[in-house]
Amino acid sequence: MNFFILSSDKNKNFFIISIISIFLIYFITFIFLNYINSKGPSEVYLAKYQLEKIKDKDYSTVFLGDSTLGTSINTDYWNELSKEETLNLAMWGNVSFEGHLYLLNKLNLNKIKKIYIMTGLDIWINDPQISIKQVKLLDNYLNKKSFIFPSIQTIKHYFRGNPRIVNDYVENNQYLTIDDIRKISIKNLIPDNVQFSHVENLKKIFQICEENNIKCFHLNGPIHFKFCNDTNIKLYMDTIYNLFNKTKIFYSKNVPCIRQFELGNFWTHPHPNYKNKFTKEYFILAQNG
Repeated sequence: MNFFILSSDKNKNFFIISIISIFLIYFITFIFLNYINSKGPSEVYLAKYQLEKIKDKDYSTVFLGDSTLGTSINTDYWNELSKEETLNLAMWGNVSFEGHLYLLNKLNLNKIKKIYIMTGLDIWINDPQISIKQVKLLDNYLNKKSFIFPSIQTIKHYFRGNPRIVNDYVENNQYLTIDDIRKISIKNLIPDNVQFSHVENLKKIFQICEENNIKCFHLNGPIHFKFCNDTNIKLYMDTIYNLFNKTKIFYSKNVPCIRQFELGNFWTHPHPNYKNKFTKEYFILAQNG
């Protein structure tokens, strides 16, 4: 009889401990996932930052583009040069023109007079399916349709602090050395690799501009001076310009060159110390466009 009571008590205790353990595991998991969801990788943090700016005020000039825009244009300095209220919505390369269209559709176009789209030379060979997937994941995450943003970032990135945004883009004071530049290959920048769907999406942006009486203009992001006179890049870009001409996209052929001492963390990124210099160069290009 005593043995039966003892055994029953043990089973009861085991059951209670199991329930408490399951509850604790569930609670800890819930807290962890909420932490991840509220933080997100740097791409999401940047997207949220850009979307918040849209709500701030009415703008007359808007920049859309990838990291070449983010590292080349100081919006405050552009405001000073142009005397116009300017919005810089620089994103990252993988979202491509799908991402630029996504942001453009969030804007109130009534007061906008000009839209500049700046993209790196290598964006034209990006896989369009990756861009579509990235924008869909981003939209689902921002609208809380998905709990976690599945990113190329590993889980360890969630434990890092939020990136510091300086002059409308993620701060990065790193730089490439001459040895780093020697390792860069541009063999994929060939006409056969150009993805026409990117041009089609850019054309959609121009159509929105036309429908709303907005001046639209495409600018090339800068590149390291080593590649500025490369004949293969010229053939590659001529293919893109021919597509621009067929689809009535207004553009500048100019590709600003980054000297070695001006280089940032990628062969198409100026160092933050030279951001104003490139801002002024692009301002002059835009005035002539």
